[in-house]
Amino acid sequence: MVKTMLHIIMAIALTATGIAGTADFAGRTLTAANAPANSAAANSGQSLAKPETGLWIIKWKQTPPAAFRQNSDILDEQGKFGITVARPKKGVNLKRWLAQLQSWPEIQYIQADQQVKAAANKSVVPNDPEFPKQTYLRQIHMENAWNHTEFWRTITIAIVDTGVDLQHPDLKDKLVPGANLVNPEKPPQDDNGHGTNVAGVIGAIANNKRGVAGIVWKTKIMPIKALEANGNGTEDKLGEGITYAVDHGAKIVVLSVGMNRDSAYMRDVIKYAEDHEVLLVAASGNESRDVKFPAAYPPVLAVGGIAPDNLVEPESNYGPELDVVAPWTVRTTALGGGYANNQGTSMAAPQVAGIAALLWSKYPDMEPYEIRNMIRQTAEDVAAKGWDPFTGYGLLRADRALNTPYRKDMYENNGTITLAKPLPVDSLLYGEFTGPDDADWFYVDVPYDGDLAIQLHAMNGVSAKVALSYYATATDRAKTYSDVLTKTIHIKAKKGRRYLKLNVSSPSAAKSFAYSLNAQFTIGADPFENNDRQYMAYTLPDSSADIVGTFDHTDDQDWYMVNVRESGILSMNVTTDTARMDLALTFSRKNEASFTKDWNQDGLEESIDSIDVTPGQYYIAVQNVISGDEKSLPVRGQYTLHISFSKKLLDPNEPNNKFYQAVATAPNTVYEGVIHQADDADWFMFRADGKKLMKTVLYDIPADRIMSMTLYDANQKQVAINVNTLGNTTLSFEKLLPKGTYYVRLTADEPFFSQYYHFKVTAHELTAGYKDIDNSWAKDAIVALRNKQILIGYADYTFRPDQGITRAEAVTAIVRAFKLKKDSTLVFNDVKSTHWASADISAAAKAGIISGYPDRTFRPNQKITRREMAVMIGAAMKLKGIHTGKAPFRDITANSWGADMLAEMKQKGWISGYADGSFMPNRPASRAEFAEMLNNVLK
Repeated sequence: MVKTMLHIIMAIALTATGIAGTADFAGRTLTAANAPANSAAANSGQSLAKPETGLWIIKWKQTPPAAFRQNSDILDEQGKFGITVARPKKGVNLKRWLAQLQSWPEIQYIQADQQVKAAANKSVVPNDPEFPKQTYLRQIHMENAWNHTEFWRTITIAIVDTGVDLQHPDLKDKLVPGANLVNPEKPPQDDNGHGTNVAGVIGAIANNKRGVAGIVWKTKIMPIKALEANGNGTEDKLGEGITYAVDHGAKIVVLSVGMNRDSAYMRDVIKYAEDHEVLLVAASGNESRDVKFPAAYPPVLAVGGIAPDNLVEPESNYGPELDVVAPWTVRTTALGGGYANNQGTSMAAPQVAGIAALLWSKYPDMEPYEIRNMIRQTAEDVAAKGWDPFTGYGLLRADRALNTPYRKDMYENNGTITLAKPLPVDSLLYGEFTGPDDADWFYVDVPYDGDLAIQLHAMNGVSAKVALSYYATATDRAKTYSDVLTKTIHIKAKKGRRYLKLNVSSPSAAKSFAYSLNAQFTIGADPFENNDRQYMAYTLPDSSADIVGTFDHTDDQDWYMVNVRESGILSMNVTTDTARMDLALTFSRKNEASFTKDWNQDGLEESIDSIDVTPGQYYIAVQNVISGDEKSLPVRGQYTLHISFSKKLLDPNEPNNKFYQAVATAPNTVYEGVIHQADDADWFMFRADGKKLMKTVLYDIPADRIMSMTLYDANQKQVAINVNTLGNTTLSFEKLLPKGTYYVRLTADEPFFSQYYHFKVTAHELTAGYKDIDNSWAKDAIVALRNKQILIGYADYTFRPDQGITRAEAVTAIVRAFKLKKDSTLVFNDVKSTHWASADISAAAKAGIISGYPDRTFRPNQKITRREMAVMIGAAMKLKGIHTGKAPFRDITANSWGADMLAEMKQKGWISGYADGSFMPNRPASRAEFAEMLNNVLK
């Protein structure tokens, strides 16, 4: 019936004259009520209607008699099918002409030729006021699909969810009795809103000048409340809801719900619906992870989400089970009689269910698998061409689904390995063999090493021999299995792309037939099996390890044994690449009680940290946790167990957790330690035998720890405290302390044992308040200038003699040395009144010591050169310079800038160059050089 109807639609698309060409008209023959009993018309058992076109379609068993050609105007003749389109010639009586034709045994049937019209590609815009906000309907081209109202029949759609708002004005007339499985004494009234959202997408009453428009204008909605008010529920209620819908006449069941776990019970429920020819449509989920169950079961139509720009929603779940995507965001009915926006694959799934209902309304004889296939083959590619794991077969297209002829084999042309089409694991696809020479090629992307169970079934119970050839790679020799129909072929496959070839092998099988193909994947055993019990534990060669494991069989538990040879800390964590595992870690010492860590949800990490262990045997188990007595099924995915052992370091300074137990330190000696428990504090003591600069340094702090260092005097009065930031592994302070005894207390936010911290105290004698000039060649000059407060150092008790001196620092020292009066007049563009040396720079400029640059800048932070230093100091001494006509130094020409000043200063003995006769005028002057030159001229 489906084949015939779809061919008629194809004829409509090709012609508007009523001549259907090569269409198959079986089942549409019209015959006269008074035809002779032995005629073709009588044999058909149908009455003959007058043709709208005046033409008749006649199919002959053999060549038409000459009398027919003499009395008929033949407009068209298709010899291949023995079909003639004709009418009686002018003057020939129609009744006698028909009676003669009906008496001829050469005629197989006669059919009146009726007019047909091409389907109009018009848009239907409902008058619901919120329809303009339903942009998702235009995204799936719903307006162009609503022009087939003549085909619509009422289809019952069950919604297994939180119930439906039974009094919503845009829904209540669509509802049929349902069930409340949460509270059977009450009606299935929605107390969450989710189910009402779903119902509105499917069946909100359209063209009623109210609210929004649902996708299906003729439908009945069966509300089944299986979820609590918080949107959560249990597997048994979900299964009960599906079976209730099946048993009470639903044709489609919408499941905008999901769970990560496979179960034998849900497999039985899904099969029950499939056996009763009920279509299940389910949301894939919204976590950017694996497709949820029940959407992941092969017979279920799995729906993902897509954004308004036809890009995949990042949160939409994906995987090999995904069939199609539909818009993520909708405007729909809301609890309390209103309307609201909602989003997610929960809102995408009812769109697909609605289109499925329209298809079934138009093609009532279609099987559920044909509805699934029709939606797949009419989807719009929005990502990779063909199927891909993120969009399935593409974006739902309502217009294409309702206006495109059905193809039994949407994968043709796939007759060679280079044209092989994708066969996603754990999903069903449908093809067709057109005869014994037809070969269909597919490829399977095997996600891990494991078992491929290939199942091939004829959809119409056809008996034929079909061969399956398996290719490990495109160039490998095939392994061939003969007569695979109705059998399950198990193939051990490695991770990667593998190829399958199917072909009819029986010589007599010329008849075409549709088939279903399924490649169910079961992950392979990991290399540590069999280790399902503690006494079977796999012994790890080292205390630290990274293990990649699988759950490949029912109730799989993986046990490992670690031999600890010395005291230390044992930590472990387990992660997974799939949301279908709910991991748990069990830990125990041999012959001691165990404990289990199962704090997190599906797909998340579990860890056990920092366990003190002593030499012995320890057991670790990884499990996929199942509640109750149910046993876990194999899972398509892997877990990674990371075990880390670190030797437990002993603190050589313990006990030192009280100030009176403090370890006496010697200067410049390194001490190491650990913080071995939460309340541990390590105390150290040092003495200052005079006023000294004391520095305490704590380094090698663990990167994931925060430590504090507190300084106390002899009376336990706090002097200073410092705390590191996370990730900073060093901590210190430096203070000038009077003579006395001092204590340092070290603590951490958490204990650590696997590495030592290091602690050191240093003492510095200060010369003129500095700790870094004792070895400087200019020490005397630096001390002299420091004592006169002419050139001073930095707050950290350094003078930094080898560091370059800035122009601002040099001018300030000169102003102090020559006791110039400070001036507030601003002279240079780049020296503001807020600059720390502004008054000194202005005074020096007024005194003619400096003049700056041509652009009226002084550049106070620029390092001064040796030439500039000499010229500034000479100007401060009121020297004018002498022109000798000779170069004062070999690297300064007689006529260069500053040469006269340098010559006079050299003559007075205030400056001297280097041993090679050079002055290096452009080299930055160091603070030591400046101090030496300035001190020389002041003496």
